[in-house]
Amino acid sequence: MDIALFRKAFWDKFGATRNVPEYVFWDPIDRLKEDACPEVDGMISIKKQRLLNLAFSFLQPDECYLEVGTYKGKSLISAMQNNPWRPVVACDNFVQFQALGNSREELRTNLARYGFEDHVIFYDCDFREVYTAERLPHPVGLYFYDGAHDYQAQYDA
Repeated sequence: MDIALFRKAFWDKFGATRNVPEYVFWDPIDRLKEDACPEVDGMISIKKQRLLNLAFSFLQPDECYLEVGTYKGKSLISAMQNNPWRPVVACDNFVQFQALGNSREELRTNLARYGFEDHVIFYDCDFREVYTAERLPHPVGLYFYDGAHDYQAQYDA
């Protein structure tokens, strides 16, 4: 990723408002209009959707996007949407939100809904198992971690 170009684009897009709440997103109707994938359940904010999408747009053709903790795919879809094709690797073991339904199947449905089902290499495993040359054949240009939030998992990430 060209960090200098990304940094300039970040400041041009978010600059003065980067640490300021955008109250417009508190309105459900406005939020719906700004959401990159409103049909997909998820916990990512509109600002993070925009940030991931912008960062993804600066990936070089030989770099990949790695996402750990996909849940139902909202952050994954937000990053990829309206961007050039780049290799994408994602993983989740789906143990955290089992009581909320079948997020594994919803992820597949959501990727298909947005036409990304064949664009993502997905691993149903602990994220530590993905850190191999076989599973990550491209250099990681962008990494989004939203997996387990315990100390050891974050340290290992």
